[in-house]
Amino acid sequence: MTESLITGSLEVLLVDDELDGIEPFVKKALQPLIDAGEITLRPMSRPIPALEYIRQKNPAVVLLDLNMRELTGHQIVEIVKGRRTRELRITVYGDPAFA
Repeated sequence: MTESLITGSLEVLLVDDELDGIEPFVKKALQPLIDAGEITLRPMSRPIPALEYIRQKNPAVVLLDLNMRELTGHQIVEIVKGRRTRELRITVYGDPAFA
């Protein structure tokens, strides 16, 4: 998945420093909503620009990779905590050995 905007009404920000590895899963899960024009998917591969984007645009949903090198998903959540009304943490591992 490249960092290109897929347009709809509810904005979903996907932040993962390895976008290519997660593309098939996210796209398959969200494609019906994208096709229906219900969501906008904005993938970003760098956490610091993504953090700035969250501060400026306040997207409705943010999906974060927790283990990024520059800034972890946990750190981003702590920095923006309070800006969002709800927080739901879901952990998904690409390697079943870590699940």
